[in-house]
Amino acid sequence: TNAIMSSVPPYRRGMAAGVNAMLGNTGQMLSITIAFPIVLSRIPQDLMMKIFLDGGGMGSNSGALTAFMDGVREAFLFSFTLMLIAAVISALRPGTSHGRKPEHANVAAVSAEIETLMAGND
Repeated sequence: TNAIMSSVPPYRRGMAAGVNAMLGNTGQMLSITIAFPIVLSRIPQDLMMKIFLDGGGMGSNSGALTAFMDGVREAFLFSFTLMLIAAVISALRPGTSHGRKPEHANVAAVSAEIETLMAGND
């Protein structure tokens, strides 16, 4: 979040915060959309039908519980792999130099310029 907000001019930070929140919510939705099929693919269809149609959950059926846990492990491994790929991509992106401020970092100069422009319109 800090990297996003510091790379955006102050007058566009509201828009950047909205896009950041939207992307976070989209990621959460997609993670559920990806994880559930992986988890449920490990449970045999006849067992899944028995659990969901007859009710009672998986507590009474150790085979279903084992298959479910195998699916959860597989979904976590898949998510972990995606996270590692994203971390490597993030680490490889070009950073800002520590001795130089971004062009929009001088808020006082930008504010003075805006005030000058506003005074010219009166």
